[in-house]
Amino acid sequence: MPTPTFTVYVPGMNDDANAKIKGLTNSYIDMSQYMQWILSHLDEKNVIRAGSVYAQNIDTRKAKIVTAQIEDLIVGGNVQIGSAEDAAGVTTIIGNTVTTGFVDALGVTAGYVAAENITGTYITGKTIRTAASGARIEINSSTLTTYNSSNQKHGPYIYPTDGDMIFHYNGIPVLDVGLAGGGKVSIQALSEYELEIIGYPNYDWVIEHTARSSDSSFGVFGVEPVSQQTAALMPTDGTSTIHDIEVKINGILNKLAAYGLFDVS
Repeated sequence: MPTPTFTVYVPGMNDDANAKIKGLTNSYIDMSQYMQWILSHLDEKNVIRAGSVYAQNIDTRKAKIVTAQIEDLIVGGNVQIGSAEDAAGVTTIIGNTVTTGFVDALGVTAGYVAAENITGTYITGKTIRTAASGARIEINSSTLTTYNSSNQKHGPYIYPTDGDMIFHYNGIPVLDVGLAGGGKVSIQALSEYELEIIGYPNYDWVIEHTARSSDSSFGVFGVEPVSQQTAALMPTDGTSTIHDIEVKINGILNKLAAYGLFDVS
């Protein structure tokens, strides 16, 4: 459509009614053609400025909106913000993924979060683990468990609510350390493994304690554990001699030495 011309008709004082009708009709037709041309040739130099614009559909190649209040937003291919105020300077939303250098929010709700580092005052979750399978540590609401590469319990297995800790070796429970009540702590071997308590070397208080619970054996200071020793009481009728007492005392010392409590020579 060529650029229309718009002629403004101003009725004269002496124009008759027919002339006025014809002039106003021609002006209306010219104005309609001119407005149609304007609306079909809007660009960055030809804009509409209004307090409010109501439209069923708006189809535009480029739009600048200072402030937008949108009830429902449907995005087609992607959204790119070239001057986003973040560390990278660019925020993109493509498909179901938001890519940005920095997110500052009071709360984030998500089904899955992948991150190299997470820093926070509190980290709360149903299960916190160092890996999905294999050698790992897992913490949940009731236990702390360590696993080896074969997904077997290996190392401490802690029940915080019971105050109990069970050590495993390749899936086998071997040691139970827990509260026994009355202000006592119990240490109990749970299998045929030997129980060794070894202090820091090169100190006078170092004790190497080896005991077998399977046969009720006991030994300290590196002595091979032995079974329970027995002894007979001395008569109390005054018939015991000095020699009898010496034999009894030496017997007691030898039995204690069998446990490693004395070095008898």
